Amino acid sequence: MAVMQLIQRSGSPSTCLSAAGSKCALPTSRKCGRCETFPRLYVPVPPRRSLSVKAARNDKSGPSSSNDFNLAEYVEAKVEIVRHTKEYGHIIFLRLIDGKNQFLPVYIGDSESNALEMQLHQKQSARPMTHDFMKLALDTLGYRVTKVAVVALVGNTYLARVHLSGRDASTKEVDIDARPSDAINLAVRYNAPMYVNKQVADKMGSPAQQFAQSPESHQEIQRSCRKAKQSYHDPTIVHRLNLQVAIAEERYDDACMIRDQVDKMLASDRALSLLVAMESALDDNRYEEAARLRDFFLRMTSQQKAHAVEGLAEA
Repeated sequence: MAVMQLIQRSGSPSTCLSAAGSKCALPTSRKCGRCETFPRLYVPVPPRRSLSVKAARNDKSGPSSSNDFNLAEYVEAKVEIVRHTKEYGHIIFLRLIDGKNQFLPVYIGDSESNALEMQLHQKQSARPMTHDFMKLALDTLGYRVTKVAVVALVGNTYLARVHLSGRDASTKEVDIDARPSDAINLAVRYNAPMYVNKQVADKMGSPAQQFAQSPESHQEIQRSCRKAKQSYHDPTIVHRLNLQVAIAEERYDDACMIRDQVDKMLASDRALSLLVAMESALDDNRYEEAARLRDFFLRMTSQQKAHAVEGLAEA
């Protein structure tokens, strides 16, 4: 209560208090990037109590021995899809491998969603992003992620642990506290297994139908992709036309040179590469993939515009 009063006086009602064991001060209709709070309208807020693991363990934020990890208490999970919704933001849907065809929704922020989608689509950034840096740091120190686990639900917040082991067989495996979004991002980079505690899975797992959105028709996807394409200047159009002409005229040396020019342009412009991939998906009638690339492209360009506006404001 004293902490809440201090925050109210300081005029910072958006400060997250979940790490201190108090209720997150963000409005429940929003997500907190630190504690990954669920929106109230989408997932009921349960009583503030811990499921599945000892309370003493939940309070640990530092490394601990992972000898007490009991696989029988967990169900394996796989990343099924990362979805963006207007109502609830970004959601990772973890498929629970328990034979019940259930999914665990994990709400994440923009940067974590972008990092995960880039890794899932094997896209490289010009400079290491946060989770790429974390992997490089662990590799340099001689450690690797062996598995990650969603171990508990406290209030409306998932708790996760990342398990690490060294190259030396004699090195004792340890696990550290983490947000689920960070744990999942590391798991996909190490191709490490992911687990969810069975009590958490039973309480929060839901059938796929509950999260189904009204599907877009192929015509709607085509229209929206064309609209997205019109909003961005594509400098490779002329080059690609010249490439087709060179191939048709069997000028293969010229075609190779033009192709290399196009590849260089795509490598230097992430948004442009998404547009080209979206066009390719549409040409092959891969409409769901085209829609995912469109959504990724729109998020990226909106962020770029926001950064540009901030830069002008500072200037």
